[in-house]
Amino acid sequence: MRKSPSVPILLAFAIALSVLSARAQESANSLSIKNNSNFTILELYLSRSGRDYWGPNLLGNNPLRPSQAFRLPNLAPGRYDLKLIDHDGYACLKQMQIAGEVFLELTNESLLSCEGRR
Repeated sequence: MRKSPSVPILLAFAIALSVLSARAQESANSLSIKNNSNFTILELYLSRSGRDYWGPNLLGNNPLRPSQAFRLPNLAPGRYDLKLIDHDGYACLKQMQIAGEVFLELTNESLLSCEGRR
């Protein structure tokens, strides 16, 4: 006769399953940026909305050149502020909701408008 699993074992299994499910949901949230503009983006920052700290330049020493793409995987869902700085030193600030896979296309028009040059 087999014993049924004890309550602590079932509880531990349920907790582990919920953690894996939460991680799978979080990893499904990402931001992909495609630079379809003529501008090279030197700096990219992403911060939860309402925070005063931007953190490090996510591009590091690898600028986002025209026709290139950049992806930020495994983001927690929520509202974010995005700051882009181009090769001329102009900054573009955007606020966006991250839920699922979010795609952002940078164009000459969108960057000039965002930077206040249009």
